[in-house]
Amino acid sequence: MKEYNLEGQKMTSKARAHEHIAHRLEMPESFGRNLDGLWDFLSHIRTNTIINFTDTDAVVENLGQYGEDLIKTFTDAAAGNNKSVLDIE
Repeated sequence: MKEYNLEGQKMTSKARAHEHIAHRLEMPESFGRNLDGLWDFLSHIRTNTIINFTDTDAVVENLGQYGEDLIKTFTDAAAGNNKSVLDIE
């Protein structure tokens, strides 16, 4: 099982958010660094995976609607993929 930790307080801009996510989730360079690319990556996880996402309030505070969309992308992808579990704090 793989386990990854995302820290919302480090997501101070769209670019920083995608940089942090790509680094922590060990995403390939081909990741588009956008919500569609993130969805594609998360929905194709094939190994049992836990993603711990802390300080999501900071994501919304820093990124507004985009932060909400980012969190929704994670929750929707996890709901549709039985290999991944999302733990949001």
